[in-house]
Amino acid sequence: MTTTTGNANGHAGARGYVRIAFDTLLTCAAIGVLLQNFLLLRQNKQLRQAVKHSVAVGQHVGDLAAVDMYGTFKPISLPSSQTEKLVLIAMGTTCPISNANRSTWMEMTEVLQQRPGWKVLWVSRDSVGMTRTYCEHNGIPMEDVVADPVYRTYKQLDMEEVPHMIVVTSTGLVDRVWGGRLNPDITKDIMSYFDKPLSGAALRIPRLRGSVARLDYALRSTD
Repeated sequence: MTTTTGNANGHAGARGYVRIAFDTLLTCAAIGVLLQNFLLLRQNKQLRQAVKHSVAVGQHVGDLAAVDMYGTFKPISLPSSQTEKLVLIAMGTTCPISNANRSTWMEMTEVLQQRPGWKVLWVSRDSVGMTRTYCEHNGIPMEDVVADPVYRTYKQLDMEEVPHMIVVTSTGLVDRVWGGRLNPDITKDIMSYFDKPLSGAALRIPRLRGSVARLDYALRSTD
């Protein structure tokens, strides 16, 4: 009886050691996978930083393309003459700063679209589906928006670091860039730029409302 009991205890002990060894092996394997994922994420971050292409005044952009809100892939047309300019609003639907800027952008879009020579296009870095839902929810006109830009466009417009407003001339030259959250100083600078004539007599922006109207009034009061 003693021998049988001893053998049973020995087998139980052996099974316990095997289980511990197996659990230890699984734990080591899991730690190894986590470490590998961490190293890959770090490497990807370093690669993104190495190829970061920050949009800047004076650079040229071209061959821009994205998908409109009806699912059609289309090029983003540059202005056709020196008396025209294109304003690109690079944004993300889930970007908190983009959402904070949205109402001001919408007001600017409305008034600039009424002025000869100006075109405003919102470029979302997100999918068409996400962007369409975002536009419907916030009342942004579908015809003013494209999404899911091709890699070349994504890189040229620095979509990794949205939001920013980019003014492009007929030659594809970036004339002005405003990035980040809009504050009174930045908005005043934007309004001052937009108030300059493209050609001929000075043009004043009509029908301003809300914060943009107040800033425009303050701007004119200092003229």
